[in-house]
Amino acid sequence: MKVIEIQKETIRTFMSQWPCSGIPQNCDHIVVAMDDGDLIDYDLLDADDSALPRESYQDADGSGALSALFDDAWNNHYVVLDDPQMIAPILNY
Repeated sequence: MKVIEIQKETIRTFMSQWPCSGIPQNCDHIVVAMDDGDLIDYDLLDADDSALPRESYQDADGSGALSALFDDAWNNHYVVLDDPQMIAPILNY
């Protein structure tokens, strides 16, 4: 299993390319848990690390924008810190 944090800059770039993504403007970062590319769970968080209500980020146009973003994160994440004393490496996208 991998837990990937999708950074604010990545989200802003994605939203500029997919304006009907349904991602709220106050989303600061996203934490997504995946196993072999399959989604386990995710949270959209504001700048205070508070989870945004799920109903605030429904897929506005039914296009699967979040799914596409999560696939990008799975395929393009990078390791920020890999310490043997940690449970798992810290991954960002």
